[in-house]
Amino acid sequence: SYMGKLFMEMGEYARAEQFFLGMLQDSSVRSQPRRLVRVHNGLGANYMNKGEFLKALEHYQQALQVSLTY
Repeated sequence: SYMGKLFMEMGEYARAEQFFLGMLQDSSVRSQPRRLVRVHNGLGANYMNKGEFLKALEHYQQALQVSLTY
C-alpha cells in the first residue's frame, strides 16, 4: 500500500485507485485480513481525496467489517 499512498501524495488519484483495486484482485492480499484492511482503508482515503464520499464510505465499512471478523 506504500505505492498507493505515494500516488495519492503526488495527486495521482486515478493511479492510486488502479493500484489499490489491483491489490484487491491479489489472492494473497485477500487471504491476509490485515493487508485487506489496509487496502480498503487506502481506497477509502483515495476516494475521500477525490470527493467521492459514498465510495469512500463503502471501503471504510468493508475495512471495518474485515477488522471485526478477524
